[in-house]
Amino acid sequence: REREASEREASERAMGGPSGEDKAVCAVVMLKCPSAELLARSRDHGVWGLSESAGTALAAVLERGKSGKVALVFSVNMSGHFQGYALVSCGSPVVRRRLDIWGGLPGAREFVFAVEVAWVLAFDLPFADAKHLRSEATNKGVQTTKHGQEMSLENGCALLQVFRSAAAKHGASQAPTPRHPIKLGGGSSGPSQAASGSADDGEGAGGPALSLGSMSFEDYAGLFDKFRVVSQREGAAAFLDQLESLGWQEKEDLCKALGKNDFLDACRIVCSMNNIDFSSSRERHLEHLYDQMAP
Repeated sequence: REREASEREASERAMGGPSGEDKAVCAVVMLKCPSAELLARSRDHGVWGLSESAGTALAAVLERGKSGKVALVFSVNMSGHFQGYALVSCGSPVVRRRLDIWGGLPGAREFVFAVEVAWVLAFDLPFADAKHLRSEATNKGVQTTKHGQEMSLENGCALLQVFRSAAAKHGASQAPTPRHPIKLGGGSSGPSQAASGSADDGEGAGGPALSLGSMSFEDYAGLFDKFRVVSQREGAAAFLDQLESLGWQEKEDLCKALGKNDFLDACRIVCSMNNIDFSSSRERHLEHLYDQMAP
């Protein structure tokens, strides 16, 4: 046991443990992401994009912190994993700016703000590894924390520790330095000035709903891959239960991407792929579920 404790302390120091930058963490924020490719581009450029609501919320957390760092924990929607975490220094500007680096990736059109981030660890951590961490308010796992919402500092720091321990156990190294870093500066309007600032070019944060017929092949394939992941989490028979247990942000993302008819078509196809009977009662249940999920 003494040897294990010594190795754990050594790994914590090597992975930026409590004696490193993580010791200065004053808040931990959950960010749900629609695409793993967005995270890859974030690591490549050292920035992250934020919607109107998430950008405003993060700016308030950074301003309140005054000193120290805010940890951003990332999770790709419906992946069943956390994908890593990055740090933002309190006082860093959340800038109103659409960056070209996101391209046309799903979810990128909502990125009306940007902030510089320093990635610490980037690897898949199963939700099950943090199942002991539960919200005091809801008694649910920390993975159910809503997009852009703070965890309790106790749970947040404990989750970072789970990341560090898993990284040491599996030999994961710290995230590499961005190859093409972007420096945002503080010249553009931030969230606190958004109401009086100039209008942003392009579509609004929400944008129009997509339909199966108008999707690009990449969006189409990505959508059905999400449904496939959901259907296989605990076996095909649990498909409907898994849809109902999605987090609030995941449900909202589905409804933003699909109208009700296309949602039902997607469910019908996935049920067929998994040999699940798509009965009239199941269709009515899914219609009711969509109405409940719609923002």
